Amino acid sequence: MTELTGRLRTRLGVERWRDLDEGGLWTADGELWAEMAAMPERTAPDGGAERRRPRFRLIARPGAIDETCRLIWAGRTLSVLTVRADPVTPDRIEILAEERQ
Repeated sequence: MTELTGRLRTRLGVERWRDLDEGGLWTADGELWAEMAAMPERTAPDGGAERRRPRFRLIARPGAIDETCRLIWAGRTLSVLTVRADPVTPDRIEILAEERQ
């Protein structure tokens, strides 16, 4: 477990949507420490770069993170696209997140 601990260097805020009587708002719901890496751009069929929002792969400890959350990192907002647990490494989860613009 100490191997993973040394790699969790990026701190992200976790927010959840709260429905209220007259609308809703995002509220803070803790923080997450993760190993974070930018995903490479995909290549379009014609060989050019496919335009999309920046995506990131995060490795973190299991917790209450799912596709209904959003993450705040360095003033940027990331939508959680997928959360995947690997049975081979039960002490971590993989999160795919995309920057919101």
